Amino acid sequence: SIALKGTRTATTLAARLEASEGMNREKSEFIAHISHDIRAPLHNIKAILSLLLEDSENGPVDPDIRELVATALVNCDGLGELVEGVLDYSRHQAGKLTAAPAPVRLDELSRELVRSFSVSAKLKGLRLEVDAAGACAAFADRRQTKRVLANLLSNAVKYTASG
Repeated sequence: SIALKGTRTATTLAARLEASEGMNREKSEFIAHISHDIRAPLHNIKAILSLLLEDSENGPVDPDIRELVATALVNCDGLGELVEGVLDYSRHQAGKLTAAPAPVRLDELSRELVRSFSVSAKLKGLRLEVDAAGACAAFADRRQTKRVLANLLSNAVKYTASG
């Protein structure tokens, strides 16, 4: 009777584990499909913003508008990288995620991130600056490094009252 009960328990646990693994596979596939579906409209938005930066029939684009559109483009790139991060999660779940270490110009990456957060900072009365006198590089995965720095900068803007 004890052996039969143990066998039933093991069978039940195995069935639950199999069902759970199936749900995880379905979730990962869903995330991957949604991520791919976000890319098309994002590329369209970037194309529209890029057209706004071109000189129009009415003359050059106002510098303030140009700055806002350029910032929106940088943020579109950030959203694209976020989608890639979601796809990375799916790759990680499938055991297929690999790092892509390469030389990364940290001064350029910092300037790019400051541009993407400049409007948020300005709305809070904050000023973001990059103080990089010369080129500074590291050997790292650019997307992951950018993700870490973006999280730090986002929190800095979010939690800084003034300065």
